[in-house]
Amino acid sequence: MKQWRAKKKAAKFCGVHCRALNNFVHEFEMTGNLQSNVIVKEKKDVMEKLDRFDRDALERLVHQAFRDVAADVEAPYLTLAGLHKKLVSDPSLPQMSVETLRKVLHCLGYRHVLSEVNRNIVLLERDEIVEWRKRYAT
Repeated sequence: MKQWRAKKKAAKFCGVHCRALNNFVHEFEMTGNLQSNVIVKEKKDVMEKLDRFDRDALERLVHQAFRDVAADVEAPYLTLAGLHKKLVSDPSLPQMSVETLRKVLHCLGYRHVLSEVNRNIVLLERDEIVEWRKRYAT
């Protein structure tokens, strides 16, 4: 049996392409051993990186921003960009991108809607969170 037929049968038996088997053989001839592929570690979830103190600080920032926006007549909505500016300006809070902030706020129970007035993305609390806070406060 010729060498290429043997490699073809071995590749079929192993479930790999013949070219991959040639690469394995070449690597073994050059180094004397075979190395496994590099294992990619799973990324941590955004919320796993934040501790309870940082989450509470973000909650306080959002509630303060809601109070500031309620007092402002010209800008009656809290936007993600406006909240990110406040986050960046405070050095005691964890620094993150706008997209990461969006993910964290979603995990904390906030939702975003598109404003009809000026097409900005508006930050709102979910209705069930508002109801829960009302029951908790009474």
